[in-house]
Amino acid sequence: MPPPSSDPPYNVFARKVWIAVGIVGSAMLLTWFVWSGLEIILMSMVGLLLALFLYIPSNFIHRHSFLSYRWALALVLLLLIILTALFSLNFSSNIAQQSQQFTEIIPGSLDALESQIRNWPMGEQLLSQMEEGQSIQGALGNFIFRMTSVFSTTLGALTNLIVILFVGLYVAFEPWTYRRGLVQLVFPEHRDAASNHLAAIGDKMSWWLLGRLASMLVIGVITGIGLWIIGIPLALSLGLLAGALAFIPYLGPILSAIPALLVGFTVGYAELMYVAILFVLVQFIESYLVTPYIQKKAVQIPPALLIVVQFWLSLIGGLLGLLLAGPITVLTMVIVSRVYIHGWLEKNDVAADKYAE
Repeated sequence: MPPPSSDPPYNVFARKVWIAVGIVGSAMLLTWFVWSGLEIILMSMVGLLLALFLYIPSNFIHRHSFLSYRWALALVLLLLIILTALFSLNFSSNIAQQSQQFTEIIPGSLDALESQIRNWPMGEQLLSQMEEGQSIQGALGNFIFRMTSVFSTTLGALTNLIVILFVGLYVAFEPWTYRRGLVQLVFPEHRDAASNHLAAIGDKMSWWLLGRLASMLVIGVITGIGLWIIGIPLALSLGLLAGALAFIPYLGPILSAIPALLVGFTVGYAELMYVAILFVLVQFIESYLVTPYIQKKAVQIPPALLIVVQFWLSLIGGLLGLLLAGPITVLTMVIVSRVYIHGWLEKNDVAADKYAE
């Protein structure tokens, strides 16, 4: 039987109150820090994703060749620079020309769509209920401006872009240094577990990133070739847009289908139907063939949870928050599963069962 405490009851109560105040105050301080530095945190997350993007092929080359990791990283960077230069020389002029045509076609197609809606039985009432009588083109323009305003303020500046590049390059150059530093922040008896948790997080994030890159490649190539076969203008730009937006699960294909459908609307109703069928087919291939195969070793994210996180982060972080909703969700799910569920709840259940026996 433990000896009775020599502290008066009011001292014990006061100590508990101060502990509770400290916990609440720390939580409020952490919330304020995250809120005030949200843009910096999101940019750091982009830098870490860039580091992971460079680490995956570099580590693969290092493990399957005689090159050291840093020489493998240098080789990967050189290959990326060469591919970027070749792409710029071969497609930059076409993309610039198609982008200019894209900005000329979309407003006309939006006006034509608005005129078509007015001919519907309830078209006038539908358009009259829009915000302050705003046209479809104006509403879409305001939506795009709101979504890209935070992105332009955080990533539009050259300084922020340089910060992201340097964070990605420095972390990719010696990732073990930063991993060792994080492990040393915990108590010595928990460092082995912390190291295992970081390894699991890196593995899950790597497979998630590979899944997104594979989806982007498949969607971009199939969409571009399909639109070219159908005879839709700007097939190259629309394919690149579909591939880039495929980084955003669920919402990305929908966002990329809108401009393609608008361009198809200017060609003809038959082409419009072909474009819709093409995007449904591409989404089926990505959702049921590519992503499940890659995500066998990654985290299975519930669709409803991811959509909620996407909308929440887009409200507080703009387009940058929307882009990072996927990796942030994966990171949170891995931490909650390994640290909270398996590391704390299950251990406490085992301890409670032993105590009950």
